[in-house]
Amino acid sequence: MSDIALDAEPKPNAFKLVALQPYLDMFRFKGRTARSTFWLHMVMAYIFSYALSAVTMSLFFDMARFEEAVILAENDPAIFQGVMADFSSALLPAMLVSLAAFVALPSMLVRRMHDTGRSGWWAAPYLLISLLGAIVSFVYLPKFMNSVSDQDVEAIKSLVFSGLAIGAVSFVIMVVTIVLAALKGDPEVNRYGAPPPSAIS
Repeated sequence: MSDIALDAEPKPNAFKLVALQPYLDMFRFKGRTARSTFWLHMVMAYIFSYALSAVTMSLFFDMARFEEAVILAENDPAIFQGVMADFSSALLPAMLVSLAAFVALPSMLVRRMHDTGRSGWWAAPYLLISLLGAIVSFVYLPKFMNSVSDQDVEAIKSLVFSGLAIGAVSFVIMVVTIVLAALKGDPEVNRYGAPPPSAIS
């Protein structure tokens, strides 16, 4: 009985595995990540991201002033432009703290593909479209908001149609990635290594 107890593998710390280990391994693209660990981390990251974004926006953006300015902007386009500039300034720190919650995603998603026996390149489309979205959000969108007025109908239409097109492509890629990431991992050793520890026993 004592020999069995000595040979038993220690139970992994679920909190460390989900909340801490992904950030310690953010530059490690080799190996595997269990399905339960991946999805529990993603849920935690989304909750953390939205909470931080909401707090940041409440600290940096005056919603009452925004609502008042939208009404007044009908007679003075300059007010609309000023409000968009304020919104852009408040949005940037919110997006930064939101992005911080997902810094571990690239390597973790690659290792999740490995766990199902697939190449990490299956994660590339999702990661590329996410990078494109970040570039648009951090570079193009703030410049657009700082320069547009409510009279720039064509510019607004162009932004909307571009957003819809990118959104449609992103949706398809996201669905495929979710399906792959939700697949059960190989129960035995595969070409990427031994089965990883799971956050759920």
